[in-house]
Amino acid sequence: MRIIAGERKGFKLEGPMDRSIRPTSDLRREAIFNILGPIIENEPFYDIFAGTGAMGLEALSRGARSTVHIELGKKAQDLIRRNILHLRYQDKAKVIPTNAYRWIECHRPKETGIYFIDPPFPEYEMHPTRFSKYLKILMERVLLGAILIVESRWKMNPEVLPDFDTWHLRKYGETRVAYWGLVDEDTEADQDDEAEEANEDDDQFEGIDLEEAEVDEQI
Repeated sequence: MRIIAGERKGFKLEGPMDRSIRPTSDLRREAIFNILGPIIENEPFYDIFAGTGAMGLEALSRGARSTVHIELGKKAQDLIRRNILHLRYQDKAKVIPTNAYRWIECHRPKETGIYFIDPPFPEYEMHPTRFSKYLKILMERVLLGAILIVESRWKMNPEVLPDFDTWHLRKYGETRVAYWGLVDEDTEADQDDEAEEANEDDDQFEGIDLEEAEVDEQI
């Protein structure tokens, strides 16, 4: 696993030892950022269910202003921090050790941003209603101009994606990626194709107990 482009191009990232952490592949990451193009520059990037932190770190390498990595798992948090140190992005990247849905409930954006949402795939099968509920909350909270990206191997349908017709869908092998907020005409036509500082509300999660209950007990 490596950084694909930008100022840290070629830097290797530490991958997970735990199979429960499923990083976005290099090829899929490249495809997603190729669609974003220059939109990423100087935007805050939110890596929700961050895993290895690779998406957020790729965003920084390509010109994002800052990243917030939201991750509940202790092993994944430590892995993200090691990758941040390795790429020397301590001044731009922040890890929020909490449940992603709890973070969404508290998030009050004061500027546009790019949000990458990649929960464990069983979440779509076991709790699609819950996922859709919190995704809808996020869609209603973000400011005009924000972009949301959802990755899944599970089928993308109205049960999972609120306001289904407003999403642009793409397939990359077995994986599906949905984009919301893009206005590029080429993306619309091809939808069937294979803050220097984090917001103030993020600060409340600093120092939270890392051994919190699992998602089902929290929400």
